[in-house]
Amino acid sequence: MHILDQYKVPRESVDIEALVQRMAWYFKVAAEDTQFLHKHPARRDELFAELYKHPDVKPSVAANQFVPLGRDPDTHLIPADAEIERLTPPKTIEDRVARLHIAWAALMVYNKYKVRYPLLNHSDLGLQVDRRTTQIMDEWRDGEFVHMFPEHAARRAALQGPSIPTPPTQARLPTAPPARSSDPGPVGAPKRVSDDIRKNPKHYSAIFTNNSSD
Repeated sequence: MHILDQYKVPRESVDIEALVQRMAWYFKVAAEDTQFLHKHPARRDELFAELYKHPDVKPSVAANQFVPLGRDPDTHLIPADAEIERLTPPKTIEDRVARLHIAWAALMVYNKYKVRYPLLNHSDLGLQVDRRTTQIMDEWRDGEFVHMFPEHAARRAALQGPSIPTPPTQARLPTAPPARSSDPGPVGAPKRVSDDIRKNPKHYSAIFTNNSSD
């Protein structure tokens, strides 16, 4: 028996919509907090630096940092979800930083252990998850996200065609984005994507972190 077999599920047990809604929940939380924190870059970076000084806080959001291969992902996801709920709605910028870190880590764990590994033998279902998640997030971006951050409506309307950002090379929350043209840069106008977000969820969230300069 391969170590990944324990995560695989029967085809008839797969609930596409349930998987998608959970993925979208993490994406929305992360996108909202990322956008808000962009408005306070100095304080954001200071708080992330303080957060990562704690020995019990992992400075990476890679799934295997929280759930080693072979372990039960629910041991991380259940308390993480409870903490996200506790911090929602966030009351302070400190809440935003904490919630963003927790949501990103939970997204990585969920994507790997609840979507990617279980659907290894059902690639067509994986594609359905991708398409439906993209649909939900595009609708949310064009609706609720723009209402929360109306300053992006004009930029959104000016977008022409798909633009696929380069995915990060490692699963780590950024602290001080370098100012160069090739960098995704600060948060700004969301962009449509059609990439495989199931394999790399941070790729999709990059639509909320591409922008022109401040």
